[in-house]
Amino acid sequence: MNKTLITATVAGIVLLASNAQAQTVPEGYQLQQVLMMSRHNLRAPLAN
Repeated sequence: MNKTLITATVAGIVLLASNAQAQTVPEGYQLQQVLMMSRHNLRAPLAN
């Protein structure tokens, strides 16, 4: 029963995440920095 509950929970999360949609960006907005995370550390943003 525990495996069934875990499987159903994971399936529900995947279904909900697949329905998430990106929002449209208002005119005049531009990406300035990106934050990259990995399992080992947090990388500082690269500036131009």
